Amino acid sequence: MTLYAATVIFKDGNGVITVKQAADEDLLIERIEEIEREGDAKIKLVQEQLAKATGQAKANLERRVPVERAKHNARAAKLRGAWQLVKEAAAI
Repeated sequence: MTLYAATVIFKDGNGVITVKQAADEDLLIERIEEIEREGDAKIKLVQEQLAKATGQAKANLERRVPVERAKHNARAAKLRGAWQLVKEAAAI
C-alpha cells in the first residue's frame, strides 16, 4: 500500500467538524466520497422542495436545481482530479 499524508476534514450532519491526519489512500478516498454524498443529498433536498412548491417558489427552485448540480459536479471533478495528481506525484 502506498502511503499519502494529508489533513482531512470531515463534517457530519450536525455540523461537527473532525480533523484527521490521513496516512493512507482509503481515508482520502472516503473523504472524497463523503463530499460527493453531501452534494447528492443537497440536490435531493432541493428536488423534494421543488415537488412541494408552487408559484414563484417553484420557479426559484427550478432554477436552483441545475445550479446545485453543476456546483456538485464541478467540486467532485476537482476532488477526483486532485486525487489523481496526488497519486501521480507520489509515483515520481
